Amino acid sequence: MRLVRRWWIVLWLGSIPFIILGVIITPLIIDPLFNKFEPLKDQQLRRDLLAEASRAGIEGSRVYQVDKSKQTKTMNAYVTGLGPSKRIVLWDTLLQKMDHDEILAVMGHEMGHYVMHHIWKGIAFGIAISFFGFFIAQKIYERGLPRWGFTDRGDPAALPWLLLIGAVIGFLLSPVTNGFSRHIEHQADQFGLELTHLNEAMASSFVKFAEDSKQDPNPPRFIEWWRYSHPAAQRRIDFALSYRVRAEKVWWPALSWPHRQLASARGKTARTTPSPLVPDFEVHTHTWP
Repeated sequence: MRLVRRWWIVLWLGSIPFIILGVIITPLIIDPLFNKFEPLKDQQLRRDLLAEASRAGIEGSRVYQVDKSKQTKTMNAYVTGLGPSKRIVLWDTLLQKMDHDEILAVMGHEMGHYVMHHIWKGIAFGIAISFFGFFIAQKIYERGLPRWGFTDRGDPAALPWLLLIGAVIGFLLSPVTNGFSRHIEHQADQFGLELTHLNEAMASSFVKFAEDSKQDPNPPRFIEWWRYSHPAAQRRIDFALSYRVRAEKVWWPALSWPHRQLASARGKTARTTPSPLVPDFEVHTHTWP
């Protein structure tokens, strides 16, 4: 079997649809094939979530619950879709294990992902990092072929070596991919706190997520740096409890990205009266440890 000289570019281009499929299409098309999506039954929670979404600049969305408990005990929720397909989705496991304020806090975080376009940024990052990974894999693979006794880069017997190279590169790139993920997760935490002001509820939700995942809530820094896609639970709890929301009337360039996005969203929705879900907080700048 002969491979074109730039075979790694062909593989990279072929991987792009799968990256997009996994992030964009799966929640809208694949998941409904295996689970039942129905309107959220708790009407008070539905009203509060829609009010929260409006404050975040997410208009015209629908709220669903999905029966994920038949497949897993873990909890999750997300905001996805564009235009008529825009939806807020809560797993029934989340509804069973978290109280009203904790759910609002969790959804504030998820709305942060949506408003700050983390899905699209994640896709762009995934495409870029996969290009780098395929490029490095190609260099190692083709230089190693003679040492492994192969003369043709398309020899099927060399495929296990290529797969091994890919696995090692993926492992070595873990600090980069996980670092990007932790960065946007922290941004979403900050956005959620700015949106809801539910510091204690946000912190208690992190406790429940940590208990649910059985993950070490306070790992050594190196382990967190290499292996954790989210900030460690203890750091998120400490951040939520110590964070104080900025005043809205702050000079625009001084605001961090989550603040600018939320300020922009609030401007678009033209909120003229304060929401009872958003009490006043003192101004304080928290430095992420």
